[in-house]
Amino acid sequence: MPLIGTIDSTRAALIATTLLEGIAQHRAELAILDITGVPMVDA
Repeated sequence: MPLIGTIDSTRAALIATTLLEGIAQHRAELAILDITGVPMVDA
């Protein structure tokens, strides 16, 4: 899942929901989040 741009709390929640749905749908055992396009990650 490549991520680009700023990630605020609202977008982080959407990312988590989308990622979990994709994992369940595809029965994935591994997920890779590519955050090279994210300038800053806020804790």
